[in-house]
Amino acid sequence: MLFYPLILSLVCAKAPLPDPFDPIRKEISVRLEAKTLPSFAIAVVKGGKVIWEEGFGFSDIENRKPANPHTIYAIASVSKSITSTAAYILSRQGKLNLNEKLGVSLRGSKRTWLKALANVTPIELMDMRGGLPHLWFFEWSDEADAPSCQDLLDKYAFVAFEPGSTFHYSNLSLGALGGVLEERLRRPLFDVMKTTVFDPLGMNRTFLRIPKATDNVAKRYNRAGSYMGSFNLEPAGGAGYYSTAHDLALYMLYHLGAAKPGLPSTILNDVHGKQGYHYGWGNGNDLGITSAVSDGNVVGGSAFIKILPSEGVGVVGLSNYSGIDGFVQHIVEETAFLAVPGYRERSETARKGRQLPEDYRESKFIVDEAMQGVWKGAIRVDRKNVPISITFNADGSAVVMIDGKSAPASDLVLDGTTVRGRVEQALPTTAFAEAHALGFFIKRFDSKITGYFMAESQKARSKFGLPFFVSLSKEHQ
Repeated sequence: MLFYPLILSLVCAKAPLPDPFDPIRKEISVRLEAKTLPSFAIAVVKGGKVIWEEGFGFSDIENRKPANPHTIYAIASVSKSITSTAAYILSRQGKLNLNEKLGVSLRGSKRTWLKALANVTPIELMDMRGGLPHLWFFEWSDEADAPSCQDLLDKYAFVAFEPGSTFHYSNLSLGALGGVLEERLRRPLFDVMKTTVFDPLGMNRTFLRIPKATDNVAKRYNRAGSYMGSFNLEPAGGAGYYSTAHDLALYMLYHLGAAKPGLPSTILNDVHGKQGYHYGWGNGNDLGITSAVSDGNVVGGSAFIKILPSEGVGVVGLSNYSGIDGFVQHIVEETAFLAVPGYRERSETARKGRQLPEDYRESKFIVDEAMQGVWKGAIRVDRKNVPISITFNADGSAVVMIDGKSAPASDLVLDGTTVRGRVEQALPTTAFAEAHALGFFIKRFDSKITGYFMAESQKARSKFGLPFFVSLSKEHQ
């Protein structure tokens, strides 16, 4: 009988407590077994520390290299919040005035694009309310002569909408913010990010360009499982960074209020203290549980971060496939529900009664009396004004004429306060020779319409989406 307590304790020691995240592991494993997901990396922080980080699948399928929390992935638009974090830190250190117009704070700069953005402030760039157009450019490793971010800014940075008037999703807005940081500190953007954010937070495997000798880098795959090749995405400050689940766990801890020597301790309240899109984060509130989201998708890369400031919890998920199906977001949200008892119920209840602000809401485009009629003007192409007209009809249809050639507009929708659509036309440009489709984003200000047309490459391997400024006035009968 003397041995009975010892035997009992040994038996009990072999029965570990169930892991609350086992359902997440199982769901990821199902996708891996179905070969619809090459790899996944996840990290969870709670109570000021990392409580779970793990990798699944193969970051390199061909060479069967397993993923882990230190595998480097493309994080696409999560870059926006990181660039904004650098700007916030520099502002608190007295090195950048977020509310001062660029024409004042950088009046001595010789950069062409800064002259075009003279009346925009850094905070408007961070919150994507500076009126800048969207843009993306893929620098494929097997193609030469790719433009730098500064080159793209010089050619395509302009104010399409009145600064401060509307929210408009824009890689270029945060790319311009990166350019502002370079100009202000007189150093390359990576150096600024490294000394301001990466090094102080211990983010040792976060890059704008991955050094050639770096190991454990996830290959990019499309949804069919085919390797997509290697590329960088410009503008880097808006969508081009690379990081790991572990590094982003450290990043989340700082945003949740973890003290870091030399860094401002006010970030939790300043950045996440109000709802809406602010400082590169989408901030919300689910019946008392506050949340903030930063996410991104790109060819061969998907990233999603969700922090719950009121609960001290954060979750990040990364994968190396084109995750437009929302799986990465789903896993992150399910993990957050498991980490915070009662959060699922509050979130679902809050969503039923939630209505997005007008700036973020998509709705049917209706041609009102003020919009109806013929609008004429010019689209700026290769430093020339090309004649353009748009006729808006009472039935909600529209016809676009560019340089004497007309075509009906399609997919018309009111995106916030901006009219979005497409047209089967081509721009008369020498900037690129390949076939392209045209989308447009325009907004009426009294008797004037401004905005831009977006030329999108039609190659199987995506190359660019480039904006061209348009301005129109109503033709009076």
